Amino acid sequence: MNIKDKLQFVRNKGHEDQACSIIPANKFRNENVALIHQYSRDLTSAGLQFPQSHTARCPGLNQLSVTGWIVLMGGQPLEPWPPEMYTRFFPEWHNKYLYKIPMNWMIYVPDEKQLLTIPVQNNSSDDWFAVQGIIKKEYGPSSFSIFVLSSNRNLTIEPGTPIAQLIAFNKDNTEADFREENEGDAKNFVKKWEIISKSKNSLRELRYADWENVD
Repeated sequence: MNIKDKLQFVRNKGHEDQACSIIPANKFRNENVALIHQYSRDLTSAGLQFPQSHTARCPGLNQLSVTGWIVLMGGQPLEPWPPEMYTRFFPEWHNKYLYKIPMNWMIYVPDEKQLLTIPVQNNSSDDWFAVQGIIKKEYGPSSFSIFVLSSNRNLTIEPGTPIAQLIAFNKDNTEADFREENEGDAKNFVKKWEIISKSKNSLRELRYADWENVD
């Protein structure tokens, strides 16, 4: 296989019992994720009504829960980093503790892609969170670790706990326009909420809707 063509996760030999697990986000389930999907299903049930402001109506949150991969804590111990190694560059991290979690995986990132690490959105602990980061092809075969930030100087994380989410995205230089709202934008926004409030398949209808020209 050409390493330029596909994202590859390669588990290191000799540490199989400590390696983190990496599973597709659309196959990951815990009670928080199950609740998100149950709410989404309930939106199409005639017997249940949710307000327009309910988070279950947010396509972005629902899509995030099934995108990329979820990293589950392995059997390895947390490695605390001394404060002088990070507070100089991140002063807001004073009075916090940074821990390194070696995943015991190597990662190849293909051409035109980057891999983003973000905190897992259904983390049930308010004691720690994963630090965001990006891995690029230019880094070569990357020995991958997750860093977590905590106020607990004696942090432990149980094996099997979801600790981070990995999302691959295209490496490009997308340009953006910034302008004031016009009449077409206002009509499109009203139409969007009409579709969401009435349709049982709102995402499909939103995708193929005939929107006002806003140029």
